[in-house]
Amino acid sequence: MGLARRTIVMAGILGGLGAGAAAIPVWVSGVGLDQIGSARPDSATGTVASGMVMPAALSLAAAMLAGMLARGLVRRLCGALAAGCGVLVVVAAVRVITDPTQALATATTSSVQVQQAGLTPWPWAAILCALLGTAAGALMAFASWQEPTTRYERSSPTASRPMSQWEQLSAGEDPTV
Repeated sequence: MGLARRTIVMAGILGGLGAGAAAIPVWVSGVGLDQIGSARPDSATGTVASGMVMPAALSLAAAMLAGMLARGLVRRLCGALAAGCGVLVVVAAVRVITDPTQALATATTSSVQVQQAGLTPWPWAAILCALLGTAAGALMAFASWQEPTTRYERSSPTASRPMSQWEQLSAGEDPTV
């Protein structure tokens, strides 16, 4: 099989939670002009610069956790959902990276016009964590794992204990013979 099931699930959960945690600090900072023309510093966290990162990252972690507990088709669907959420995080972070000025302009209401904007390393951290979660989700969706055991489930009531005398009488047998 290669990688252990536990390793894949933990990598996916940590990838989702890591991407969510990377969305909390400031992603974009810069200088903008307010309504009277004076320059003022502005900044935007990852959750403000891109509102899709945090929900998609937490959904990634939740889908991996649900997939760990599920069997068969439901596990594969949870893996596909986790991979899709990871792709959403990557796309949202790349949009901020490609145009930080636009991300800062839409995130802040104090500046009328953003003059310059710079990135912090946090969008890149979110992308790395999301890629880890996406890979783990894809592995969960396409890996053939042994299903959880039914060790604590009873197969039939008569297989685990012999029939009582009362049950033998009910079945039409003579328990005294």
